[in-house]
Amino acid sequence: MDFNQDLGTPSTASIQTQLLIYNYSSDPTQLAAAKVGLEGLLAETLVSLMKFCLARNENASESTESGSTNVCKVKLVRPPAEQRGNTPILQFANGCGTSPASIYAGGMLSVLEQTEVMKRSMLASTGEKKVLAKMLAEKDAKLLQLNEQMGFFKDALAQSRPHVERSQRVDVHYKEREHEITQDPVDADQAQSTLSTEQLARLAALEKDRVESILSIQNLEQQRNELEQQVIHFDMSKNATIELQSAFQRLEITEKQHQETLSATEKSLHDQVKAMEKHAADLQSSLALTIERYHSLEQAASQEKTQLRRDKQELERLIRLKEDEVSQRQAKATAKAEAEAQSAQTQLNLVTKQLNQAQQVLDTFRLDLKAAQTDNKQVQGTIRDLHHDLKVRNEDVERLSSKLTASNTNAENKTRLLQQTEARIEASSKEIERQQTLLEDQAHQIHELEAKLSRSVPVDDEELQNRQQREESAWHQRVSALEHALVAERQQTALFREQQRKALLMEQEKATHAVEQAQAVAAELATANLCLLERKRQREQEQKAFEEKLTEYGDRIADLSSDKGSLERELGTLRTQYQQLQQLKEKSENESAVNEKTLQEEVVAVKEELKNLTEIRENLDRELAYALATPRGKSARHHANISELRVELQKAKQKIAALEEQLSHNGSIRTSEIDGKLAQLSARERRVAEEQSASICRGLKKQRVTASAERAQLEKERAELDQQRESVECRQKTHHTLLQQVIVLLAQRLQVMMALFDTELVPVLEQTQGTVNTETTAPNAVAKPASEDIESWREMQQQWESLRQELQNIDWKLEEMCRQLEALYLEYIGTSLVPVGEGHSSRSLLSGFHGPNPFSDAVAAGRDTVPVAEQLKANRLLRRLLCHDESLENRVCQVKAEDHETFALALAREMAAMKGGYERQLEDLRGELRKTQQRRQLTSQRLRAELANERSCSQQTIAQLRERISELEAALRDQDKAWIAAHTQQQAILDQYEAATSDGERQRALQELAKLVGSEQRRRERERLSKLLAYCGASSVTVEHRDRALEEETVDAVLAALEVDVEE
Repeated sequence: MDFNQDLGTPSTASIQTQLLIYNYSSDPTQLAAAKVGLEGLLAETLVSLMKFCLARNENASESTESGSTNVCKVKLVRPPAEQRGNTPILQFANGCGTSPASIYAGGMLSVLEQTEVMKRSMLASTGEKKVLAKMLAEKDAKLLQLNEQMGFFKDALAQSRPHVERSQRVDVHYKEREHEITQDPVDADQAQSTLSTEQLARLAALEKDRVESILSIQNLEQQRNELEQQVIHFDMSKNATIELQSAFQRLEITEKQHQETLSATEKSLHDQVKAMEKHAADLQSSLALTIERYHSLEQAASQEKTQLRRDKQELERLIRLKEDEVSQRQAKATAKAEAEAQSAQTQLNLVTKQLNQAQQVLDTFRLDLKAAQTDNKQVQGTIRDLHHDLKVRNEDVERLSSKLTASNTNAENKTRLLQQTEARIEASSKEIERQQTLLEDQAHQIHELEAKLSRSVPVDDEELQNRQQREESAWHQRVSALEHALVAERQQTALFREQQRKALLMEQEKATHAVEQAQAVAAELATANLCLLERKRQREQEQKAFEEKLTEYGDRIADLSSDKGSLERELGTLRTQYQQLQQLKEKSENESAVNEKTLQEEVVAVKEELKNLTEIRENLDRELAYALATPRGKSARHHANISELRVELQKAKQKIAALEEQLSHNGSIRTSEIDGKLAQLSARERRVAEEQSASICRGLKKQRVTASAERAQLEKERAELDQQRESVECRQKTHHTLLQQVIVLLAQRLQVMMALFDTELVPVLEQTQGTVNTETTAPNAVAKPASEDIESWREMQQQWESLRQELQNIDWKLEEMCRQLEALYLEYIGTSLVPVGEGHSSRSLLSGFHGPNPFSDAVAAGRDTVPVAEQLKANRLLRRLLCHDESLENRVCQVKAEDHETFALALAREMAAMKGGYERQLEDLRGELRKTQQRRQLTSQRLRAELANERSCSQQTIAQLRERISELEAALRDQDKAWIAAHTQQQAILDQYEAATSDGERQRALQELAKLVGSEQRRRERERLSKLLAYCGASSVTVEHRDRALEEETVDAVLAALEVDVEE
């Protein structure tokens, strides 16, 4: 074949040019473009070649069609132009194209031919792949060699001469060559001369481009240096800005330190002011404590029950009465004491010594008052100085804040300048990037010029022609292999289309059979859908109930978590209170230890001074006695000595009295301080106890409220459960009756449908038997007479009418039941069902239904039910095998009955599932009712126990209060009796003193009065010390390892010292 004539010369020329570009190009983009162009040209040539081969095959088949008679092979016939796109027509040479044997033989032959063709094509493709790989490796090696030669050529040119001289010499050389060419017009080889001139012109152009590129590169380098200098300048400015920022940060740090010092000084000043004002706050603490206790008592009393409130009111009324009585008695006692004090003062005014001592004490008090006033003035002055310092510090702070604002504005200006410099730097960096892209473009142009220079190297024409011939032969072989593959593929496609046509016919038959089955089942689906809808509603209710339970459990968990958090917070507050109490306890212990040490030191100093004074007094007494014992007739010197000694004795007595008063005053001050601290500690303990009791009462109140709420909720839940149980029982009864009616009506409808199918199968079976007889052409077939056909037709018509009437009756009953179900659905859910007869099918009613039963899901969704009915397949096959000898009519009836049995069994299964679901729901409700009853019993028992505990606690508190009140009354009576007895004794002694006539009797009366006062003082001191020790042993200010004997000894020693002082 002459391919050049058929395919055309332009395609071969374009292929050659693309091959030259592909062989001698070093640019990857040009290589890819050449590859794409080669692929497109090859595709076009292959298409044209296939058209040429098809035309030749048509001519050959027309000439050889009459000779091929005994060969069974498939031949491709090209369709006309108007039938393109349709399936090709298969023509067999022997003319028996419809027999199965010929189709099978033709298919086997085509498969064998296809396998052979595929083997050949695979071998050809592998060979071509290897050849192409070798060619690519050779080309890569050549390209590497050419690149190395280009590199060597560049290095030689760079070393031999500079760029400008080389360009000038090249121009001169080109001009001389052109002159020689013009002088010698007749050349032996014109093609070589033209090629050399073209190469020289290309070299000159490449050299000019190289020189220009070098100059541009030098300019770019200069610009790059300038930009680098600018960058260095910007870096310097950036360093300056960084230093400014560091200085600004240091200023901020110093300012922060100054502010910290100011805050520390302010805190110290505030602490001093608070310490000064704390004394005034302590005075109001007792009033606040009493108010808080009163409020806590009112709150606790308001939270108790009515009976407890009445008892408490009665107790408070009794306490008020007792307090009134005690106040009245105290007022009377104070009035009596004042009267007695006035009488004693009138009597004691006679004694000048006591008046002088009182005057001295008053002077000392005045001095103390003046000292206190001076201290107060000093404190006020210090406060004024502190306020002045505060004002000065505030002014300093304002001045520093103004400086800070100024520095902030400077910093903002500097940051703005920094941003401007950064923007300039970014612009310069962008300019640098642009210059770099220009450099890259210039480098790319240089690379392209080098590629052009490499392509301008001459190549041998003979080698190129041999290579082209080898490639053309390879391409011709490849085209022939593709032609064979194309023929095989056409045969394969024809066979595949025939198979597809047969498979389509079989699928159509299966579809018609499935449609018939679906039409048979459609009547039952309309009724079964109602039951399935009911089942779906039941499942939705179960899901809804389950979700409600989940939400309820989640709410309970959230409530429990919140209660837990509140309890944890209360526990934290109690822990903090306990820590505060421990701290107060340690502080009070430390203060008591310090006070005890100071008191012991003062007592030791006073005892030493008293001892010295007693010695001096004893000496003076002895001297006075010795002087009195001497006779009266002494000299005036003795009298002077005696008078001096008496004056000294009087002074010593006055000094002793002053020291005793000072000691008693200091002791009273110390005791008052200790009593105040003890009262504060007792008030704190009492407040803590009251807070604990209040918190306990609040917790009990919360528990009562929660218990009442739970009781109300339980009662509400019980009522709701009773209502739900009654409604579920009513629904169960109605559903049970409706389902029984539905089952009965469905059974009647199934019976009618089965009878209908039995009557419809008669003509169908006759038709099928007739077709079978015509196909087999059996000689024993006898046709029925026309009269029997008419009678059978009339009977069938009558049966049809009767069945139609029964179906109408059943449909009316089903419609009535459907209305009842719709009413129930509307009552329970709130939405109405869509009737089946209004255009909505079972698919639209049950589109989103997917239950646990696969058969009901398939029926509701309108899908194929054959996989579901596979469980009954074994029984049906067994029945068919047993009744193999029966007629076709009985077999078809049995198949229809089995299909109806599967649907009936599935429907009965659904009914049983619905019944089981209702029973499970009832069991769940019964279980919930039992749980609520048990919970109610437990809560009632817990509430009874809590009420009993509260009653017992209230009774115990009432008993304790009554005992305490009785003890207080007894102590008050004893105190009144003792006070009356002491008062009578004092009155009797005073009467004796007034009735006395001599100094001795008066002195005895005064001594008795002093003994009585001393005994009373000793008793009060003993009681006070015993209370103090008992308090130290029972309260939080406790002493470890108490020793009762040591306590009694200390009390006796203190009382003995007091007795000695009183006697002296």
